[in-house]
Amino acid sequence: MGPSSPSTSRNTRPKHLQTMATTDNDNDTTGMPEASLFQATHTADDATSLTDGVLLNTPNTCNNPNVNKVILPWIGFGTYKLGKEVAYEAVLTALECGYRCIDTAFIYGGETTERLVGNAIQTAIHDKKILSSRKQVFVVTKHWRKYHGYEETLQCLKLSLKRLQLDYVDLYLMHWPGPAWKTMNRRNDVIESQGPWHYAKDNLQPEEMARLRSETWRAMEDAARQGKCKSIGVSNFTVEHLKALKQTATIWPPAVNQVEFHPLYPQTELLDYCRQEGIVLQAYASLGGQDTGKKQWNKLALEALPPTITTTMDSQDGDASNNHKRKKQKKQKLRDTVVSLLSCRPVVAMAQKQQVTPAQILLRWALSQNCVVIPKSTSKERMIENAEVLSFALTVDEISEITTSVQQSITKSLSENQANNKELNEVDISTMERCGIGAMGRLCWRNDPLRQLDFD
Repeated sequence: MGPSSPSTSRNTRPKHLQTMATTDNDNDTTGMPEASLFQATHTADDATSLTDGVLLNTPNTCNNPNVNKVILPWIGFGTYKLGKEVAYEAVLTALECGYRCIDTAFIYGGETTERLVGNAIQTAIHDKKILSSRKQVFVVTKHWRKYHGYEETLQCLKLSLKRLQLDYVDLYLMHWPGPAWKTMNRRNDVIESQGPWHYAKDNLQPEEMARLRSETWRAMEDAARQGKCKSIGVSNFTVEHLKALKQTATIWPPAVNQVEFHPLYPQTELLDYCRQEGIVLQAYASLGGQDTGKKQWNKLALEALPPTITTTMDSQDGDASNNHKRKKQKKQKLRDTVVSLLSCRPVVAMAQKQQVTPAQILLRWALSQNCVVIPKSTSKERMIENAEVLSFALTVDEISEITTSVQQSITKSLSENQANNKELNEVDISTMERCGIGAMGRLCWRNDPLRQLDFD
């Protein structure tokens, strides 16, 4: 389903930023989100509230359309790399701002974030009275790869539920389609000579991975049938991984595939396949993620267009008896190339056209393709700003304009760098030969030797 035209209410504060009204439904024992709170919309462009979402394909809705449905909010709150010191307060603040979907994972924060998310939810229900019941928040968590296998997966979910202090999660995802590692101290020379699978846990071989994933999925299917998760899905799966899983799955399709998705890494083929199969694509790293440093941005060499910003600076008037603040215009220093997707020329240009921020353009770029987003921030102001993307939309042509411009830029700059032997190393060149130039737009999982997911 294509995106609709931009909304005329672009600069008004939408209703989802008002305090959420709650009702006591604790006598309801279905364990499902309350129908009056979570509402399904036909597209993300139709959403006006942080409780509006997409109807997921689940075992119940596939077999019995009359049962309570699982609705994933179009905008959730992410918790990756929030930090132990701020995760609890950030989640609580997000709930106060009206967010009703929290995305976390077993491995986040060195296996500490789930507990902090659980604590925040309990505080929101019992102390702050932000939520009247557990059913008013949609919780997503993820299985970790060192627990691949049937029994191991059930144990991983059990630990997650204990940390979250919950009886069930609304969505449980297989976090990574590849193996766990024997050690994080992997030597590049060994990987170059023997391949990355040399370091795979239990000496796992590439041809065994699909079978192991199917065992993990089988455990997730059983957990869903037992009510420990209302829906199940995957993360970081390619088209080939999904096709392999389909051959053995008894619950199909996965409700969600959560993947890196932004104009530098648009994954068009994957998006088309997910739409065809009825899988919702959930975007992470919509703003470019946190795993890419200046060195990688220099390789991409995208043209920057920083916006002009206005700041209020303290200044003394000539009259000592009349001290006051004077507004001064401060122009941000112009860089030749970007060090963030937020300063990429096509993104900034579209933000200026729409009179919104670059971050809002990047979130809307995914939403207007009917992809769910999970931005994160420790700032209440940024949380509100991110939610206000529901106040406007991008047309099909505007989405294409951003994507095409960014992809043309990356192709041009990388081709020139390769021809001139500048910036790119042997790993980069090998990646482009195996996976194409577009693979260099992948910004996340920088330290994983299988980050390009080019395995069965």
